[in-house]
Amino acid sequence: MLKWDYQPHRRSRSWVLSILEARNGIAKRVRRMPSLEPAVRELLPDAYEDAVFVAALKTGLDTKCFPPVCPYSIEETYNREFSFLSLPR
Repeated sequence: MLKWDYQPHRRSRSWVLSILEARNGIAKRVRRMPSLEPAVRELLPDAYEDAVFVAALKTGLDTKCFPPVCPYSIEETYNREFSFLSLPR
């Protein structure tokens, strides 16, 4: 989502697929073990730190370009819409 928001000119179908695959993986694990849901919420700040590092490497942007605290709610990470239709063909 960071790459999506900070490099809109480079958005691609593979980015959408990566986001959806990650969401599905988390959702499957939580469905199998509902007790994981609180842990997912708790781990979001740590996961965000990792995401900033990876996003900086993949985009070439400095880590300081990204917010110091996760700008996404857990609900947004699960439910935000990403459309293939808005992407260049």
